[in-house]
Amino acid sequence: MGARKVTYALLCYEQEKFVRDAVRSALAQDLTPLEIIVSDDCSKDGTYEILEEEARGYKGPNDVVLNRNDSNLGIEHNNKAVQLAKGDLVILAHGDDIAVPHRARRIAEAWAEQRASVLSSNAWVMDAEARPLGLLCGETESRPITVDEILSLGWKKTMLGASLAVDREIFSEFNWLDRREIPVGTDHIFPFRGALLRGMYYVGEPLVYWRQHAVNVGDLIGDKSGGDLVFRETYLAYRIMRATGMLRDIVHLRRRMPENSRFEQIERALSLQIWRHMDQWIRLRNELFLEGKRPTWIDKSELAAKPIREDYRVWPDVKTSAIPDPLKIVRGE
Repeated sequence: MGARKVTYALLCYEQEKFVRDAVRSALAQDLTPLEIIVSDDCSKDGTYEILEEEARGYKGPNDVVLNRNDSNLGIEHNNKAVQLAKGDLVILAHGDDIAVPHRARRIAEAWAEQRASVLSSNAWVMDAEARPLGLLCGETESRPITVDEILSLGWKKTMLGASLAVDREIFSEFNWLDRREIPVGTDHIFPFRGALLRGMYYVGEPLVYWRQHAVNVGDLIGDKSGGDLVFRETYLAYRIMRATGMLRDIVHLRRRMPENSRFEQIERALSLQIWRHMDQWIRLRNELFLEGKRPTWIDKSELAAKPIREDYRVWPDVKTSAIPDPLKIVRGE
């Protein structure tokens, strides 16, 4: 790895029920030296106080930076983490998940070997009470994730946002994240940007316990509380937004590197994809209208309180309880 530094950034927002496990797993990382950023996005609950208590009590060998944002940044919290970070690689973590102790070390090794701009890993899935449910992705072999794969599939389990790590060049080569353009979904932004630069690399080993609970951000992308038409229409609207963001990125690169014919091909493919998504979305909206439904917006807290249809959620490819207990890992047992 030479002199290139690594930062582990734990980003939290109103997760007091889960955050103590998350911060303890961050502080337990066995990579040294490692900069650990513990950052709260202006929570109104007790999240920051828990982070502060755990950070102040840390006696380990690594540097810990404690931050509290003055206002809620949402997806732009990622920008703040990179601005605070001294590392060339920033490993992203969230306040409702738990990392295995060697997550940072394994990702840093893969980064040094592959020179990829973005990395991800497999994950264990657990429920709100940290009960293991299974292995998220059946792909257990490490491999690159290509631009063509991202364009054709949009998202798959090898791109889980909870497992991402980004090279600083993701922010120096592209614009900073802007919540007015895309408010959620770094697992759709960073993999594409990485694949356009020096590549994206997936580590097949599960390095994160990804927690499924009542208020996962991903469950607010599409309305999973109603029928099939409602879910498809709301999710298609998000896919249009995501693809438009990807188009902005490729247009940005083409302006800087107009001689790259590959970028021109990707731009055409994204433009066609957006048109197809728009056509499907309009058809779904028309179908909903003919059924007597009308579009409306509700507060996210109201949406989060509605029961989610479980068949719309992301489930493990391999369902098993034969998984190391995440709480024992946090406790060092």
